[in-house]
Amino acid sequence: GFAVLPAGYRYGDGRFYRKGDYANFWSSTENNNRRAYYWHFNYISDNVDDYWDYKYFGFSVRCLKD
Repeated sequence: GFAVLPAGYRYGDGRFYRKGDYANFWSSTENNNRRAYYWHFNYISDNVDDYWDYKYFGFSVRCLKD
């Protein structure tokens, strides 16, 4: 039961982009002290990929209950 809604993302300047097209979720794994990995859900091409990017982007976070 994990439903992903295409919320888009927030750029470092505070503007939002690609709502309805993408959903990006941060991973808990860092690339280095300025970057981390994330999952990219692309609703246009129906693909899911993993990438890394700078932490100043506002991506979604999935919280799990222990």
